[in-house]
Amino acid sequence: MPYPVDIPDGERPTIITKPNQRFATTALSTEYRAYAANGELLKDNTSGELFLKRKIDGKVVSFFQNRKMLHDIALELRVLLTTNAGFTYPTEEQGGVFVCSNYDLTAINHEKLPNFYLDPTLTINTDDPNLLYTLQFPVNKHCNGFFMNVTTRDCDKPALEYLTMSYNKLVENYTGNDPDILSEKTKFREAKWAGSNVVLAYTLTCIYTGADGYGEPERQVYAHTAYLHANETSFVAFPDANIRTDFPHGVDYYFVEVNSISFEKLKWSLNHTNFFPENFMETLEKFQLQDQRMETQNVMIMYYMDEPEDYVELGNDTILAFMDVTYIDQYMTKMSALYQNGSYICSVRRPTTDVWSVNGAWAEMVRTIDRDGNVTETGSENSGLLGELEDIFGPTRIAHGLLTTKEDREFDFLVGETKEATE
Repeated sequence: MPYPVDIPDGERPTIITKPNQRFATTALSTEYRAYAANGELLKDNTSGELFLKRKIDGKVVSFFQNRKMLHDIALELRVLLTTNAGFTYPTEEQGGVFVCSNYDLTAINHEKLPNFYLDPTLTINTDDPNLLYTLQFPVNKHCNGFFMNVTTRDCDKPALEYLTMSYNKLVENYTGNDPDILSEKTKFREAKWAGSNVVLAYTLTCIYTGADGYGEPERQVYAHTAYLHANETSFVAFPDANIRTDFPHGVDYYFVEVNSISFEKLKWSLNHTNFFPENFMETLEKFQLQDQRMETQNVMIMYYMDEPEDYVELGNDTILAFMDVTYIDQYMTKMSALYQNGSYICSVRRPTTDVWSVNGAWAEMVRTIDRDGNVTETGSENSGLLGELEDIFGPTRIAHGLLTTKEDREFDFLVGETKEATE
């Protein structure tokens, strides 16, 4: 242990000469975020994450959550476009703007951290006059959806995944007679229910202005539900079948309003613990923190919109990326150069020459068919020609039978007399 030393006059002491000297700052717990002053530092005492209530506008920001490099965003977008081949988005000729934003759910929840163990549903009532913030945004008219990531604290991920896999294991393959489980099992008829643990309820407004002269102005509002997986960016598809029926001349404007975010599997599991093995709660406690909370502080949304002027500033949003379609496409093309060889490209839109290499093959998606047999046209450039191929090959039938010389064999194939081969 170092001992005090003689310090000449005027010489500043160092940390070595004064080992017990400390410099510190204080931070308000995020539990009391509603009482934070502008310019004050906040800390999540569970995760250790730091926040700042920005002095200039009072917005609570996180360097960790909002630090997204262009490379990371473009790489994630390219993966999403590749793995969600049914998603349509504007070409460079059509124009538009790509936006990636974080939305603060705590601000929406009246500055209270949402605890989904106590209340599994965060309702965003846009008609509430006391609601300071909402979650809404426009979408480009050439799109058929957007991407969304509901993010929990890192320390909450194991517990949420344990609840999800326990629910799926119990309910999906259940063969008993309990009415509660059988009722819950019907949800697995939905295509994306098995892989989800978050239910998103949103309202989609579609407007056709009639400016092209093909029809009268039209406006429709659809209430829709999507199934997402927390901490993963998921594709939220618009109800294409309804839109194509109601808007034969197309849509000029889309607008999305999020109504609620709910952890339905978590809710059901905690309300029906008697159906699970005896050690269910004991195992869950291994993955839970002692604060007994499940928090989701923000959601990230990626979408395309028509013009920069269409952006809706909510006050609880932080823009991570804002680029025109041409630039983001060119940037993704640069990244694709790393993989240009013989490739199989499955997409609705014709790939650009930079992406579609000489040895590549484009598989154009003209239709999608779900597990119930519902057919949805993708609107690809050759989807209208598919009917001609169906007219040609549609009448074709496959018949099974045997070759026979007996005329009474109705379903076999009659052949002439046989002759014995001789030398």
